[in-house]
Amino acid sequence: MSDSQLGRGDGTKRRGIVRYIAAAVVVVAWACGDDAAVTSAVSIPTAVPVPPVDTSRVSSRGTYTISGRVTERTATGDIASAGAYVNAWIQHTNFGYAYWYRHGRIVADDSGYFRLPSVPAGATAQLQVWKDGFVQQCAAPLVTIQSDTRIDGQLVARDKLSVSSPPAPAPGFRHVTGVVSDDGKPVAGAFVDYEPIMDYVGAFTFTDTAGRFLLCGLPKDQSVTLGVGFEGRVAWVDVPPGQSDAVAISLSR
Repeated sequence: MSDSQLGRGDGTKRRGIVRYIAAAVVVVAWACGDDAAVTSAVSIPTAVPVPPVDTSRVSSRGTYTISGRVTERTATGDIASAGAYVNAWIQHTNFGYAYWYRHGRIVADDSGYFRLPSVPAGATAQLQVWKDGFVQQCAAPLVTIQSDTRIDGQLVARDKLSVSSPPAPAPGFRHVTGVVSDDGKPVAGAFVDYEPIMDYVGAFTFTDTAGRFLLCGLPKDQSVTLGVGFEGRVAWVDVPPGQSDAVAISLSR
């Protein structure tokens, strides 16, 4: 999947989600089972400052490096997500951009580790990770870059998604659950995403056979925008601060 499918950062607006849907169905071909209601724990990725290892990690004066590890959640614990794609939305003063758009493709190594150098001091960063057959169900936290910083990402296999019994959210964050319907009937396999920046995917998932979805790692005290797409149709909903369940999204016109 390319930056054009998960957030270009070059001024493209709401047309983007149509590409996300097409990518999910055609390019990425997430071909997994219908039943996505298998219970599996998901955890909130964390971000912690880390000291520079060496001066070569900073490509120029006034910039820092984001590093971290992408893992895949399994029934027996987290494992490295080798080959996962890694991007980030970088917001600096009055302009923002997708890291890939400026610096090119970043892929996690065999142990799941990655580095994003040349991030301006004082910018904020929102990590984005993806891989064929997996979703980033939990958004990574928004981080202000004041030093070399570690941000980890987590992926969950699409056929192991959970919409029940999630762990308690981290302080300041929330899970958001709901149902996608069309003419009052639940829609299975609909693409649902959280967009912290218009057309930039911070977390995404798919509905189960009952039309249910769960996204996690969303800010608790801010309104958040969710986008939904299914068979070329799209819808958006703004979820107010504090609401975490009973979000109803209809594809009916």
